[in-house]
Amino acid sequence: MDVERYPHLRPAAMDIARFRELPDLSRHLDDLAEWKEHSVKMEGDELQAKAIWCLEGLVVLHSEFTSAHGSMRSGDVIGAFDRIERILTAAPIIRRHLNDAGGKFGLELIHNTGWDWVTLLDPPYGISHGSIIKRAHCSICQTRVGVLWPCGHIKGEIYGGMLCIQIHKEITVTEVSIVERPASLILTNHRDQMLKGADKFADLARKLPSPYALWVPQLETDLRRHPAYRDAGRNDRCPCGSGRKFKRCCAHGHPNIKHWNISVIDDYSVPNSRRQTVIA
Repeated sequence: MDVERYPHLRPAAMDIARFRELPDLSRHLDDLAEWKEHSVKMEGDELQAKAIWCLEGLVVLHSEFTSAHGSMRSGDVIGAFDRIERILTAAPIIRRHLNDAGGKFGLELIHNTGWDWVTLLDPPYGISHGSIIKRAHCSICQTRVGVLWPCGHIKGEIYGGMLCIQIHKEITVTEVSIVERPASLILTNHRDQMLKGADKFADLARKLPSPYALWVPQLETDLRRHPAYRDAGRNDRCPCGSGRKFKRCCAHGHPNIKHWNISVIDDYSVPNSRRQTVIA
């Protein structure tokens, strides 16, 4: 979907393409909603309605992303990761319908940065379940649907400017798997890790020159570089929190807590412009 094919949508699209300058994107939402309603009711133009749906989704994603960064800077890691969870759920859906060649609208950048934040959690896993859907309804026509009785609407497609989803009324879970990148991320399982590392998450967010700064987490296992281990005595309690003495736990080079070395790109105009910060 090329959202710039419609002249009246170009101002919003151009503003979104300037996302690194942090423009006020929310000011476009009222106009987009009005145009979407007109394109559906008056013109019957489904492609235009889909384009507007994509733009609305981009505005919401960028707003959530910058708000997540602000929450992280202030130490509200629970609020920040709640927003990141919504971003990681919505971004792949928008990407199915939007032509974001070259990353002009920042969709891939937002998605990848969200996963980088999740990677800093320990462990960065989620639950993926298999289930039997016993009763479901279509969100577009509200009729009951199933494998043998489809309604004609395609799940994940846009109709009248609305996303088609199946509303599950009754399901039976048949299996549960632990995966690194689940389709439905549930970060509530990691709230203890969020709270434990709140200061470190906030410190990293404050050091980023922008919510859209590029940064790469790299796992570091050299305990000499880890501030928590630097002054640990052999008979002290191990900094990893295991309750064991340091000499019987992480002293042999197998740390039980993760030490992240963060590479941050400061200046987009200078190739390989980086500075190093350290977060445990």
